Amino acid sequence: MEQEERHHPRLQLHPPSCSSHPAATRDLPIPRPPPKPPTNNIPIPPSPSPHLPITPTSSPSSKPTSPPPNLTPQSLIKFLRSNLRHHPLFAHHDFAVFNWASTLDAFRHDHDSFLWMSRSLAATHRFSDLRRLLSFVAANPCPCASGIFSCPKLEPLFRSAIDSYCRAGKMDHALSGFDTMKRLIDGKVNVGVYNTVLNGYVKARDMDKALKFYKRMWKERVKLDVCTFNILMNGFEKSLALTWRVVNVFQEHGTP
Repeated sequence: MEQEERHHPRLQLHPPSCSSHPAATRDLPIPRPPPKPPTNNIPIPPSPSPHLPITPTSSPSSKPTSPPPNLTPQSLIKFLRSNLRHHPLFAHHDFAVFNWASTLDAFRHDHDSFLWMSRSLAATHRFSDLRRLLSFVAANPCPCASGIFSCPKLEPLFRSAIDSYCRAGKMDHALSGFDTMKRLIDGKVNVGVYNTVLNGYVKARDMDKALKFYKRMWKERVKLDVCTFNILMNGFEKSLALTWRVVNVFQEHGTP
């Protein structure tokens, strides 16, 4: 045994002391901090869209897969008034929903839905859509209109649209709506609608067209009232030459 130990001495392993090798620790590299994860490539989740209990779908421009049951003009007006009219994101989609409803086989607009949509478009100054609506009304009569007589609510509907056009100074649209209404309704147009168009020309300071429309009223045998002449006099009061033209017309046709 002593001979084996003499030929194979025991090895004693001791961990190196930091204090005994200061140069070794000084030469060790300082570990780098781990890189920060990139933040610009992290997808930001979209903000959830506000929940709107709309029957066709939340996007009125897309046609639903199945029509809602028992849709009537009254229920459509109620939905548009309560769900869309004051909604900050979907209010301008009311006309799209209105048009979508007209594509349903079991649905038909009446004078109530026509009038509500007309006033909504006029109040929000969507005059191009309002003109499309009037064309749609002319091509799709109200259900209460028989084969002989037209709907009695056509004149108030068109009068509301014509008044909005005149207030906005869009007299070409106003005259087009007036001519369409005159062609659709039964009997003569109320003098108040004529006065609305006449006053629109006066407000637009287009006195030549105002006088021309006034002469048209005489040719169509409209029963003029005091309001008609007051509108003309208010328009011509600042122009002496045009005032004499009105006086000559009054002398020619008479006054009420």
